[in-house]
Amino acid sequence: MNRIGFIDYYLDEWHANQYVRWIHDPAKGGRYQVACAWAMTDCPGGVSTEDWCRNNQVPRASSIEKLVDQCDSIVVLSPDNPEMHVKLSEIPLASGKPVYIDKTFAMDLGSARKMFDRAEQYHTPMYSTSALRFATELTDYKGPGTLGKDIAMVAAQGPGLFENYSVHQLEMVVKCIGLGAKRAICTVSGSSPMITYDYGDGRRSVIHCMPWANFGLQVQAESGEGVSLPIQSDYWAPFMDNLLGFFDTKQPAVLKEETYEVVSLVETGSKAIQNPDQWIAVER
Repeated sequence: MNRIGFIDYYLDEWHANQYVRWIHDPAKGGRYQVACAWAMTDCPGGVSTEDWCRNNQVPRASSIEKLVDQCDSIVVLSPDNPEMHVKLSEIPLASGKPVYIDKTFAMDLGSARKMFDRAEQYHTPMYSTSALRFATELTDYKGPGTLGKDIAMVAAQGPGLFENYSVHQLEMVVKCIGLGAKRAICTVSGSSPMITYDYGDGRRSVIHCMPWANFGLQVQAESGEGVSLPIQSDYWAPFMDNLLGFFDTKQPAVLKEETYEVVSLVETGSKAIQNPDQWIAVER
């Protein structure tokens, strides 16, 4: 059995509530168990850490150190407080045990580098991703401008605020168009920002955060052919399979360079929103 530890800022949040249920799904054959959990604080106005652990039949760890000692694999959550990831992951990343850090990995490139550098120093397998990367619309697509080849433009849209939901669109964009964005401009500001990223070689990508929108992607090849890919699949199931597979194999599914690219696009996009209609250099 692979014993998994949850570390969170506070545990009463959507990801922790769902991950524990999916990991304990009888279809997994009892091969994985959330063996203990620890949180820095209780959820404001929500379920306390003690009650969350009791409700989910997960032992409460007295410290991060104890949790790391007792577990084979570690999930660092805090999906809506990514500014806590550096602190929450410090001890796990020195453990040598596989560590998954939830989205958004970091809001700035300096924090992202700090976590990867620590993981590499202690030979700790680690990765981060959005579940949208595993949507079957992306993994199964074989049409014009096959993902990763000869793509001139990718336009994504999705719900939520830029601060904590842009990562989903950007993971899809980076998976499709690759690395190398040079600059960004926000052409629609307010509650539904639209940001264009220019790669300096003819490629461009666009993300549009709209509270009412469903996730989707439009892909155009250099030839001018294109396709619309509304995301309708259950991307959570293949994501969870990938996560548990990582805990078994210790082989991350996402390259460090792609995670750096996503973080750079988040950081630069935030600056572009604050300075609309101006090109902002992508952080490197």
